[in-house]
Amino acid sequence: MKKKSLFFIAMTVALATVVNLFAGIVAFADDADVIEIGSVEDLKKVKDNLAGNYKLTANIDLKGEEWTPIGTTINDAKEAVPFSGTFDGNGYTIYNFTVTAKNDSSECRYGFFGVVTGTVKTLRFAK
Repeated sequence: MKKKSLFFIAMTVALATVVNLFAGIVAFADDADVIEIGSVEDLKKVKDNLAGNYKLTANIDLKGEEWTPIGTTINDAKEAVPFSGTFDGNGYTIYNFTVTAKNDSSECRYGFFGVVTGTVKTLRFAK
């Protein structure tokens, strides 16, 4: 009976070690694909790659900044091109974000994001 118990414990430890190693590799691969955003300039570049994976690494102040919503680009076929990536606010806050709608605009999407088919999580805004 002792041999079976020891064998079971050894196999459980070995399996746990393999699972932990695999989990570490997967987490490392996911982190390698994340684009970190720590400034207004970084934030504005999100519009250049709407399928990217982004994570805030600092609070960002948009006071006085003109903002074009992310995911409202109109392609040649006059279709909206949505933000289809991942945007993780990572516990940070975007401050002083305001929207000014223009009466003559044919674009009816206003906000930080205009069209989203991807994931936006833990993103906070404050004045």
